[in-house]
Amino acid sequence: HMDLLDAINKYILVIYEGLTDKVEEVANLIAMSPGDLFATDFWDTLLKTASLGLMPFALAILGFFLASELYDLYCRSDGELDAKLVSATVFRFIIPYFVVLRSYDILQIVFTLFNGILKSLSSSLTVTLTPIEWDYQALLDSVSGQPFLSQIAILAQMQGPYLAVTVMGGVIWIIVYGRLFEMMLYWLVAPLPLATLPSKEHSQTAKTYFKNFAAIMLQGVLMLLCVVIYSALSWSNVNTSTIDWYSTWNLIWPMAILIFALLKTGTMAKRICGTF
Repeated sequence: HMDLLDAINKYILVIYEGLTDKVEEVANLIAMSPGDLFATDFWDTLLKTASLGLMPFALAILGFFLASELYDLYCRSDGELDAKLVSATVFRFIIPYFVVLRSYDILQIVFTLFNGILKSLSSSLTVTLTPIEWDYQALLDSVSGQPFLSQIAILAQMQGPYLAVTVMGGVIWIIVYGRLFEMMLYWLVAPLPLATLPSKEHSQTAKTYFKNFAAIMLQGVLMLLCVVIYSALSWSNVNTSTIDWYSTWNLIWPMAILIFALLKTGTMAKRICGTF
């Protein structure tokens, strides 16, 4: 009999705490940086490794574009190169050269500025929310006073919500972590698209890259807004002291809506930034 009550108590904690805990945790996770996800030393080592592997290719691409433009200039001048035009062409590649070399530092500056705003927004949103205070003892007492067969029926009824909260909570983590990993991949390959900046024909690659990176950052803001709306939907008309079968399932549907909304944030952010 006590094992049955312990199982019910476990289900109560998972289902009802799954509502309140995920709000703040997801908001904090959205504002997390790669250095927060991993150890700072590991992230720095990963950047150095990516730099050693990709930087030669990026500089080779940059050198190819420079050689191509000098060759076109040579062909247009019938073999008589103008020193001023040559100097102007070479000078035009100096700034992109340093941009490629310092691509990770530039992204770090952009990320720090934007993520500072995101963390401030995350803090302000979570502070303004009024968390629900569940009376877990009252919830458990409402079950313990019932007959044994009724307790078995309640445990069976809670199987569905328990499984739903567990699975959907995992899906939410996958979506949020997926954005973070996507941002990291864009960060690591930065030298390659930035090497196309001085090219007249292929500079759109670098511009699209900046737009995609901005879209990933903007997606974090949209995700935070989804979490706030989810909180408002989940915490309305909830019985905090008695287990109600219908009320329990009413906690699940907003979580399903949250998953759908989080999945749509990536597409919406890319459309806003003009990359989709």
